[in-house]
Amino acid sequence: MSEGVVVSTLFVDFYHYVVHNVRYMFYLVSPWETMYSTIDKVPRLVVEMLPFFILLSVFENAVRYLTGRGILRMNDTVASFSQGMFQDCLRINVRSIEVIVYCYVYNNFRIHELPWDSAWTWYICLFAIDLGFYWAHRIAHGK
Repeated sequence: MSEGVVVSTLFVDFYHYVVHNVRYMFYLVSPWETMYSTIDKVPRLVVEMLPFFILLSVFENAVRYLTGRGILRMNDTVASFSQGMFQDCLRINVRSIEVIVYCYVYNNFRIHELPWDSAWTWYICLFAIDLGFYWAHRIAHGK
């Protein structure tokens, strides 16, 4: 194979990878694309999207510079990235507690088992989670 064909193939593969995976960062995927039968099939989206997030940050600064608004200060950028990493670390701990509680409730109190690949399961969960966030918000306001 010639160098041109190899470079072209690599570019096309990279383009398809970017187009396919960047959709996850903007929630442009269907529920059926995010259903996984086992945990080992779940992609590591945070790790995979980090380069694109950084690239978009650089692009934002380039646009700001070219339009005369000046670039963002480096300390603000570092603070934003640090806050994002801190939130991810905190999310890991919170999600661990959620999984432990979920497994306990599932093993001891389930009435009916919903199929993981059914659209109705996703609709019911969407409604239940939204209802939970609604009540948590109401309780936080003390009303």
